[in-house]
Amino acid sequence: MKGEKTMRSRLFKGVLMTVAVMLASVGSARAHEGCSTAILRGDYGFAITGEVLPPAPAPAVLEAGVAMDHFDGRGNITQSDFITLGGVAAVPNDEFRQGGTGTYTVNSDCTGSASISPAPGAQIEMKFVVVKEGGEILAVVSSLSPAPGVVVPARITARAVRVRPRLLR
Repeated sequence: MKGEKTMRSRLFKGVLMTVAVMLASVGSARAHEGCSTAILRGDYGFAITGEVLPPAPAPAVLEAGVAMDHFDGRGNITQSDFITLGGVAAVPNDEFRQGGTGTYTVNSDCTGSASISPAPGAQIEMKFVVVKEGGEILAVVSSLSPAPGVVVPARITARAVRVRPRLLR
Protein backbone atom coordinates (compact mmCIF):
# COMPACT_ATOMS: atom_id res chain seq x y z
CA MET A 1 0.00 0.00 0.00
CA LYS A 2 2.70 2.44 1.01
CA GLY A 3 4.62 1.82 -2.24
CA GLU A 4 1.46 2.36 -4.28
CA LYS A 5 0.79 5.74 -2.56
CA THR A 6 4.36 6.85 -3.20
CA MET A 7 4.03 5.86 -6.86
CA ARG A 8 0.75 7.81 -7.23
CA SER A 9 2.27 10.80 -5.48
CA ARG A 10 5.26 10.82 -7.89
CA LEU A 11 2.97 10.39 -10.88
CA PHE A 12 0.75 13.24 -9.68
CA LYS A 13 3.77 15.52 -9.14
CA GLY A 14 5.08 14.62 -12.59
CA VAL A 15 1.75 15.49 -14.22
CA LEU A 16 1.61 18.80 -12.30
CA MET A 17 5.14 19.66 -13.38
CA THR A 18 4.34 18.89 -17.02
CA VAL A 19 1.21 21.07 -16.91
CA ALA A 20 3.17 23.91 -15.27
CA VAL A 21 5.84 23.78 -17.97
CA MET A 22 3.21 23.76 -20.72
CA LEU A 23 1.40 26.76 -19.21
CA ALA A 24 4.66 28.67 -18.85
CA SER A 25 5.57 28.08 -22.49
CA VAL A 26 2.12 29.20 -23.67
CA GLY A 27 2.48 32.38 -21.59
CA SER A 28 5.92 33.00 -23.06
CA ALA A 29 4.61 32.59 -26.61
CA ARG A 30 1.76 35.02 -25.92
CA ALA A 31 4.19 37.63 -24.62
CA HIS A 32 5.81 37.75 -28.07
CA GLU A 33 2.48 38.06 -29.87
CA GLY A 34 2.01 41.57 -28.44
CA CYS A 35 4.27 43.34 -30.95
CA SER A 36 3.04 45.31 -33.93
CA THR A 37 4.15 48.35 -35.89
CA ALA A 38 2.46 50.50 -33.21
CA ILE A 39 4.99 49.41 -30.53
CA LEU A 40 7.59 51.76 -32.06
CA ARG A 41 6.35 55.27 -31.43
CA GLY A 42 8.50 58.26 -30.58
CA ASP A 43 12.18 59.12 -30.82
CA TYR A 44 14.98 56.54 -30.63
CA GLY A 45 18.69 57.29 -30.33
CA PHE A 46 20.85 54.85 -32.31
CA ALA A 47 24.53 53.95 -31.77
CA ILE A 48 25.92 52.57 -35.05
CA THR A 49 29.14 50.58 -35.51
CA GLY A 50 30.61 48.37 -38.18
CA GLU A 51 32.51 48.35 -41.41
CA VAL A 52 31.88 48.88 -45.09
CA LEU A 53 33.50 46.20 -47.24
CA PRO A 54 34.67 47.63 -50.60
CA PRO A 55 35.81 45.29 -53.39
CA ALA A 56 39.16 43.55 -52.80
CA PRO A 57 41.95 44.42 -52.47
CA ALA A 58 40.71 47.62 -50.76
CA PRO A 59 40.59 47.30 -46.96
CA ALA A 60 37.41 47.49 -44.92
CA VAL A 61 36.41 51.00 -43.84
CA LEU A 62 35.28 51.43 -40.25
CA GLU A 63 31.92 53.11 -39.76
CA ALA A 64 30.66 54.71 -36.58
CA GLY A 65 27.77 57.02 -35.99
CA VAL A 66 24.68 58.09 -34.18
CA ALA A 67 21.16 58.68 -35.43
CA MET A 68 17.91 60.07 -34.10
CA ASP A 69 14.95 58.26 -35.64
CA HIS A 70 11.32 59.20 -35.10
CA PHE A 71 8.87 56.29 -35.45
CA ASP A 72 5.25 57.39 -35.87
CA GLY A 73 3.61 54.13 -34.75
CA ARG A 74 2.08 53.68 -38.23
CA GLY A 75 5.14 52.53 -40.22
CA ASN A 76 6.90 55.80 -41.08
CA ILE A 77 10.37 56.97 -39.99
CA THR A 78 12.15 60.32 -40.13
CA GLN A 79 15.87 60.43 -39.38
CA SER A 80 18.84 62.66 -38.75
CA ASP A 81 22.29 61.09 -38.42
CA PHE A 82 26.00 61.73 -38.07
CA ILE A 83 28.21 59.05 -39.64
CA THR A 84 31.97 58.74 -39.91
CA LEU A 85 33.73 56.52 -42.44
CA GLY A 86 37.33 55.73 -41.62
CA GLY A 87 37.21 58.47 -39.00
CA VAL A 88 36.05 61.16 -41.45
CA ALA A 89 32.59 62.74 -41.30
CA ALA A 90 30.38 61.53 -44.14
CA VAL A 91 28.75 64.99 -44.41
CA PRO A 92 30.78 68.20 -44.85
CA ASN A 93 31.17 70.66 -41.95
CA ASP A 94 30.74 67.96 -39.28
CA GLU A 95 26.96 68.46 -39.18
CA PHE A 96 24.08 66.06 -38.73
CA ARG A 97 22.56 64.93 -42.01
CA GLN A 98 18.85 65.86 -41.93
CA GLY A 99 15.80 64.76 -43.87
CA GLY A 100 16.12 60.97 -43.92
CA THR A 101 12.81 59.18 -44.42
CA GLY A 102 11.66 55.59 -44.52
CA THR A 103 9.20 52.92 -43.58
CA TYR A 104 9.14 50.04 -41.11
CA THR A 105 7.09 47.02 -40.07
CA VAL A 106 7.06 45.01 -36.85
CA ASN A 107 5.87 41.40 -36.76
CA SER A 108 3.92 39.82 -33.90
CA ASP A 109 7.10 38.02 -32.73
CA CYS A 110 8.83 41.44 -32.29
CA THR A 111 11.09 41.05 -35.35
CA GLY A 112 10.91 43.69 -38.02
CA SER A 113 12.43 45.45 -40.99
CA ALA A 114 13.01 49.01 -42.10
CA SER A 115 13.95 50.78 -45.31
CA ILE A 116 15.52 54.21 -44.86
CA SER A 117 16.70 56.75 -47.43
CA PRO A 118 19.15 58.93 -45.44
CA ALA A 119 20.01 61.03 -48.52
CA PRO A 120 18.71 61.30 -52.11
CA GLY A 121 19.46 58.06 -53.96
CA ALA A 122 20.86 56.23 -50.91
CA GLN A 123 19.02 53.31 -49.32
CA ILE A 124 19.60 51.33 -46.12
CA GLU A 125 17.71 48.11 -45.41
CA MET A 126 17.66 46.85 -41.81
CA LYS A 127 16.41 43.84 -39.91
CA PHE A 128 15.76 44.34 -36.22
CA VAL A 129 14.36 42.94 -32.99
CA VAL A 130 12.27 45.04 -30.60
CA VAL A 131 13.14 44.39 -26.94
CA LYS A 132 12.22 45.76 -23.51
CA GLU A 133 8.57 46.29 -24.49
CA GLY A 134 9.51 48.71 -27.25
CA GLY A 135 12.16 50.50 -25.21
CA GLU A 136 15.08 49.25 -27.32
CA ILE A 137 15.84 48.09 -30.86
CA LEU A 138 18.70 45.78 -31.88
CA ALA A 139 19.43 46.07 -35.60
CA VAL A 140 21.69 44.90 -38.41
CA VAL A 141 22.04 46.44 -41.87
CA SER A 142 20.99 43.85 -44.44
CA SER A 143 21.69 46.01 -47.52
CA LEU A 144 23.58 49.27 -48.03
CA SER A 145 23.13 51.23 -51.25
CA PRO A 146 24.90 54.62 -51.46
CA ALA A 147 23.49 55.27 -54.96
CA PRO A 148 20.76 53.77 -57.18
CA GLY A 149 21.83 50.34 -58.46
CA VAL A 150 24.98 50.23 -56.27
CA VAL A 151 25.02 47.77 -53.34
CA VAL A 152 28.02 47.76 -51.02
CA PRO A 153 28.72 44.83 -48.69
CA ALA A 154 28.77 45.89 -45.05
CA ARG A 155 28.78 44.56 -41.50
CA ILE A 156 26.95 47.21 -39.54
CA THR A 157 24.97 46.84 -36.32
CA ALA A 158 23.01 49.34 -34.27
CA ARG A 159 21.39 49.57 -30.87
CA ALA A 160 18.67 52.11 -30.18
CA VAL A 161 17.07 53.30 -26.98
CA ARG A 162 13.77 55.16 -26.76
CA VAL A 163 14.37 58.79 -25.83
CA ARG A 164 12.10 59.88 -23.03
CA PRO A 165 11.43 63.60 -22.66
CA ARG A 166 12.29 65.12 -19.30
CA LEU A 167 9.30 65.58 -17.09
CA LEU A 168 8.64 69.13 -15.99
CA ARG A 169 8.62 69.57 -12.25
